[in-house]
Amino acid sequence: MKALQTSWKGYLSFTLENRFGKTVVKDKQHFGPLVLQRAYYQEEERPTILVIHPPGGIVAGDELTTQVLLKPNAKVFISTPAATKFYRSTGACAVQLQQLTLYENTQLEWLPQEALFFNQCKVRNHLQFNLMTEQAALIAWDVVGFGRPAMNEVFSEGELHQKIEIRLADKPIFIDQFVFRNIPELMHNAFALNGQTLMATMLFYQSDAQLLSQLKEQFLQQDWAPQCGITLVDKVLVLRTLDSDLDDLKARLIAAWQLARPLIIGAPPLMPRIWKT
Repeated sequence: MKALQTSWKGYLSFTLENRFGKTVVKDKQHFGPLVLQRAYYQEEERPTILVIHPPGGIVAGDELTTQVLLKPNAKVFISTPAATKFYRSTGACAVQLQQLTLYENTQLEWLPQEALFFNQCKVRNHLQFNLMTEQAALIAWDVVGFGRPAMNEVFSEGELHQKIEIRLADKPIFIDQFVFRNIPELMHNAFALNGQTLMATMLFYQSDAQLLSQLKEQFLQQDWAPQCGITLVDKVLVLRTLDSDLDDLKARLIAAWQLARPLIIGAPPLMPRIWKT
């Protein structure tokens, strides 16, 4: 009898190309439980694309890889339709690798729904942006939830290695890592999550350093600024925030996006339909 499959290997890659002033999806390849929804256009030249993982959750031994290439002058908004869930594991580690490569005069908004890490999960989660030239623009966020508070499940055991990286011309300009290995104190200490169950990191890159400084000052003037850490690290503006209420946390991130979009990519903050569902 053939053994039941207990884990998945998934791969998705696609290219974004400017064709006569409109960005289109090309060279799509995939196998396993990763698919791409047909692009739709709220803005004439910029598609909205949803990366879909139909099983809904990632289990022990799953290995999922997403690779996206933006050719010169491509513009895109990429999200996901629902939260990504990493379930508990008694054995193998689950691995997710997401790599996005940006060439000259490209604009990428990478704003997926949250990733939820269940208690006792074992996960390596790596998000990497490769900027091949300074002449690229990036707005990205990573939202992480720990445990299942609605079910009184805290995140007290497990292994999580979370890494976010931005490379410019193959040199790292931003690396952020969060490593948890059965240290429940991390969830409560003031130097870590301070008892909160959600954390978010939002990144802004643009070749104009003066523009990033201007955006930082705009952020610091907002009434939600005291709930955030806002720093300009070399050529990357970083916003960090903690909460235990997902709606409140997302409201801050969306407010920051609304301020940043005209400056970073020169477009008005048109609210994506996926955020209204």
